[in-house]
Amino acid sequence: MQKVSAVRRIDALKHLNMLISLFVVILLNLVDSFFTIIFVDVLGFQEMNPIVAPIFNWGPLAFITWKMAMVIGCCIVIYTSWVFSRKKWVQQFVNVLMAIYGILALTHITAMVRLIIA
Repeated sequence: MQKVSAVRRIDALKHLNMLISLFVVILLNLVDSFFTIIFVDVLGFQEMNPIVAPIFNWGPLAFITWKMAMVIGCCIVIYTSWVFSRKKWVQQFVNVLMAIYGILALTHITAMVRLIIA
């Protein structure tokens, strides 16, 4: 009986970890979107992603709506895949996404600080 309870607790923690990880990915995407809008729409830099660049013609709200919809949609697919498969690589993939978005956020912050100091 206690073994089943421990397994359920571990499973619940894994579930919570996945949800928090996906939430962090969404938040880091929001940070990336914010800095992208500042750099492109306010400071006049050029968006390097050829898929995203035309969306700026519709304005920052269209850009952030599109970007958040894409990332949230992908997170839903990832979460659904993980719920049904419980494969360890799915959590590892999300960890890589968090690392990439974290590096991107730090790059944006560093660039902004350099622009302010210069």
